[in-house]
Amino acid sequence: MAQDNVNRRDVTSCYVLFRPTFVNCPLILQPPVNSSSLSFLTLRALLQQVGGVGPLIALTFILTIEDKNRFQKSRDVGCYVGLRPRRSDSGQSQPQLRITKEGDPYLRTMLVQGAQYIISRRGPDTDLKRWGLHLAKHGGKRGKKKAVVAVARKLGILLHRLWVTGEVYEPLRNHNARQEQTKVAA
Repeated sequence: MAQDNVNRRDVTSCYVLFRPTFVNCPLILQPPVNSSSLSFLTLRALLQQVGGVGPLIALTFILTIEDKNRFQKSRDVGCYVGLRPRRSDSGQSQPQLRITKEGDPYLRTMLVQGAQYIISRRGPDTDLKRWGLHLAKHGGKRGKKKAVVAVARKLGILLHRLWVTGEVYEPLRNHNARQEQTKVAA
């Protein structure tokens, strides 16, 4: 456990170098409360399973969210980070507006950078990439930009879900499930 605490301080100091607006985060300097919680390094490795999520994005996500039980639903992470579209409903009209940009701007930037990698040609083939490319294709003039923001929101939701459940990430989960259904139906 002592080695884990030393690594946490090293990671925290790296985080301070990369993020000048660092706020005091007591989570990193304290050991896990019970044996069921994941160690910091295990958690970081769990989040880095997702293509496009490196050590800096995983670290930023962990330090910003702080507690996995902070949100009842993983969908709330997108709203917390400010990647939810604004709403201005009037009668039957529901225009699509810009994102709210509430929450931590650094985490939002990191998630968008991860999403740009996922959608790019270099990104691994995943359900998230396929969904983002579909949005970009049918999104009109600014389709790719809207798709990147949508993928960033889903990436935040996915990272929180992995943190809460501790599951192993399956890149083509939906694609494989559809193939199974077609085999059963045939």
